[in-house]
Amino acid sequence: MFYTLSSIFCNVLNLFLGNKLPPLSSTSLVVEEHGRFLMLRHSRKRVIFPGGLLKWNEAPEETAERKGEEQTGLVLRITGFINFYSLPGSRWNRPSLCHFVFAGEVVGGSLRHKACWLPEAEVRRILKGQELRMFNDYLDYRNRNRSFLQATQPTAPLVPLSK
Repeated sequence: MFYTLSSIFCNVLNLFLGNKLPPLSSTSLVVEEHGRFLMLRHSRKRVIFPGGLLKWNEAPEETAERKGEEQTGLVLRITGFINFYSLPGSRWNRPSLCHFVFAGEVVGGSLRHKACWLPEAEVRRILKGQELRMFNDYLDYRNRNRSFLQATQPTAPLVPLSK
């Protein structure tokens, strides 16, 4: 409800300012653990990644970790940057957004009731539109990192150099 009202307010204000209001900034944090993904049950019977709008004078990384903990009860740490998305507002209840998506991991805390772990196949089946695009970008990110880590592994055991 708050998001919808603030979106309408921003769009009306933007109209009065001659479309010169900059977009809002938001984040999402994709966390994978044992083949399952950390998701939030949304009020409209769908799931989304943890995240939210930046506060004044807050870096996107800080927002992702803060919102992740507030929403899930888990202490989350960013492990990488996935992508940046420009999302123009398409309706009066949707503001234009600059959206940052990060990969993360759990470092503490305990899971709250709106948060859940879902397997990859279920996440892929449920997500639509932009959320699905972010998920696919995460999977590409994960695969690139796995390939890099495999390519940089030594082929022989490391032996200390003699003096």
